[in-house]
Amino acid sequence: MLFKKRIKRSTKDPNRTIEYCLNNKGVKRRAGERTAPITDQEKSGQRAIVIVSTFMSHLKFFIRKGFELEARKNGQVPHNIAKAQNHSLIISGKYPTLTIDYSKALLTVGQMRMAPNMHAELHIAGILFKWDYDANIPGCKPDDQVMLVAYFPEKGYGIELLNGEKRHKGEHLLELPASVNLTEVHTYMSFISADHGSISNSTYLGQFDWQTPLTP
Repeated sequence: MLFKKRIKRSTKDPNRTIEYCLNNKGVKRRAGERTAPITDQEKSGQRAIVIVSTFMSHLKFFIRKGFELEARKNGQVPHNIAKAQNHSLIISGKYPTLTIDYSKALLTVGQMRMAPNMHAELHIAGILFKWDYDANIPGCKPDDQVMLVAYFPEKGYGIELLNGEKRHKGEHLLELPASVNLTEVHTYMSFISADHGSISNSTYLGQFDWQTPLTP
């Protein structure tokens, strides 16, 4: 299915382009002249691409590292692969009311095994991520590093940590900025090897309402 985006209506512009997903690859080409009206299905596809692209742009450093290895194998740009894979995963609803299902977002992709009993919990200073260390997991090493995201959809930005605590530590506190009002935050965790030659798929660890505790 083709998902078109940002089609300029002027037929006089020879440089207008369209972008779409084809076989999980982002494709960009010059657009031909069109006379037929845009269908709701096409509008939905265009809107979905804008939504996914905006979300990914708020986590550009994490996405770049998270899809870097996959991009090398396929000779593509990390963000294009991320957008193509997430397009079919995270968009829910029907046009014109399309939303993101943050629990289905894939922020890193790889073959490395994750850790047992991963979870996140609120802490007075932010979000505390925890996991169990198992030295017997194939392909995993104690010096693998945790990668973390805390995403704030209402504010339109994310806290990205690319080089966190080592796997054998079992926890990492991700400090969050002060917030007087309750703010929705979504959390993700991945692991990456010390030489960045191997990475895991990301795991969604839940939604929290963050608010800085009031001091007496």
